[in-house]
Amino acid sequence: MKVCAFYTLGCKVNQYETEKIIKSFEQNDFKIVDFSEEADVYVINTCTVTTLSDRKSRQIIRRAIKQNPQAAVIVTGCYAEISPEEISLIDGVDLIVGNKDKDFIIEKVSEFLGLGDEIASPSARNDKEEKACSDGLRAFSGENKVKKAQRYHTRALIKIQDGCDQFCAFCKVPYVRNVLASRSIPKVLNEAELLASEGVKEIVLTGIHLGKYGIDLTDNTNLVSLLTSLIEIKGIERIRLSSIEAKEISDELISLISSSGRICRHLHIPLQSGSNEILKMMGRNYTKEEYLSIMRKIKNSISDFAITTDIIVGFPSEKKEHFEETLTIAEEAAFSKIHVFKFSPRKGTPAAGFSDQVGSKIKNERSERLLSLGERLRFEFINQFLGKELDILVEKRLDRSLFTGLSDNYIRVVFEGAGKLEGDIVKVKPLETRNNLLYGELVIEDG
Repeated sequence: MKVCAFYTLGCKVNQYETEKIIKSFEQNDFKIVDFSEEADVYVINTCTVTTLSDRKSRQIIRRAIKQNPQAAVIVTGCYAEISPEEISLIDGVDLIVGNKDKDFIIEKVSEFLGLGDEIASPSARNDKEEKACSDGLRAFSGENKVKKAQRYHTRALIKIQDGCDQFCAFCKVPYVRNVLASRSIPKVLNEAELLASEGVKEIVLTGIHLGKYGIDLTDNTNLVSLLTSLIEIKGIERIRLSSIEAKEISDELISLISSSGRICRHLHIPLQSGSNEILKMMGRNYTKEEYLSIMRKIKNSISDFAITTDIIVGFPSEKKEHFEETLTIAEEAAFSKIHVFKFSPRKGTPAAGFSDQVGSKIKNERSERLLSLGERLRFEFINQFLGKELDILVEKRLDRSLFTGLSDNYIRVVFEGAGKLEGDIVKVKPLETRNNLLYGELVIEDG
C-alpha cells in the first residue's frame, strides 16, 4: 500500500478540493498520513493570493522533498497554475498540475509511479463525486495538513461555485480561476443530504466568487434559490456563507437570513479600503457609502449580526488621509474581525505597475494600527454577549473537561462540560473574556 500526505494552503475552495483529491486516493488504496510523516507521495495544494503565499508554498514543497527525497512530490493549485516554471526550478518536484487538471491527479500519480491501469478514472468516480467531501473538513482552519484524525463531523465545506471575472487591480485569482462555473442545485442538495446523514450539523458554502453563483446556469438559479432549498434539509441546522461581495448581498438574501433561523448571522464582506479614490484604483465596484449602506441594512434587519472583512493597507498611492478614511469606515462598520493584508505587487496585475508604491515601513505601521483597531472592535463585539446564552456547535474537547465551539455569529467560546459533546449544539452562557475568547458555562436545560 502506497502512503500519501497532503498539505493545503489558502482558501476554503482549496481545502474542499484537497478533500476531494484525498477521497480519490483512498478509493484507490492509498494510505493517508499526516504531512509531518514520511510518505511515498506528497501532494501540495498551493495558493498565490499574495507574495507570502507563493513563498510559503515553496517552503512547504521543499519541506516535503527534505522529509523523503525519494518520494514523488506533486504540486497543484493556483501557484502551480500561474507559475509552473518557478516551481519546476525546485529540484525534487516531480509533477506540476494546474487547477484545470486537479481531478486527474490520481491518474497522473499512478502513471508516474507505474501502478498500471487499476486507477479509477474521473468518469468511473462520477457516482461518488457528491461523497467526496463528506468527511466534514474543519472550516475554521486556514491551512490544513489533512491529518486524518482531524476531519471532524461537525462542520463541512461544500463548494458551490468556481471562477472569478472581476479582475481587481491587485489580484491574480481571475488569471488562474477565470471560468465561472456553478454546481446545480440538485448536486449541492445531494451532497448536503449525505453530510446530514453522517451527522454534520453545519455546512459552509464556498466558492471563488460566491455571489456569482448561478449566473452561468440557464434556469434563473441564484444564491437565494439555493439557500431556500438547503434550509429544508433535515439535520442541517446551520448554513454558513463564506466570503461574499457587498453589492451581491440583495434584499432577498438579507430577508432570507433574517427569517430562516438556519442561515448563520455572519458574513465575510471584503472592504479592502475605506477611500473611494483607492477603491476606484483597485477596480472595486462600490463606494464606501454604498458599502456602509449595505452594512446598516443588514444590522438593522438582523440582531447580533457579525461582519468580518479583508482590508489591504499600503496600496499604491495610499496617502495618510486615505488610510484614516479606512480606519473611520472600519470603526463605523464595527467589524467583528478584520483580516489585514499588506499590499504586495503581484506580477502580471495592473497594480504591480502603478506608480507611487508605498514603502514597507509605512505598510507595517498602518498594518499595526489597523490590527490594533480590529482587536478592539473584536473585543467590543464579543463582550456584548457576556451573560447571554449562545447556541454553540461543539467542535472539540480541549482537555478532560474543556470544550470549544462556535456560535452562528462566529464567536468562539470555551466552556466546561462532560461526556461526548462534539458535534452537538448546546447552550452556553459566557461569563468572562480571556485572550479575546469568551469563557462560559454549559446551560443545563430542564427535562
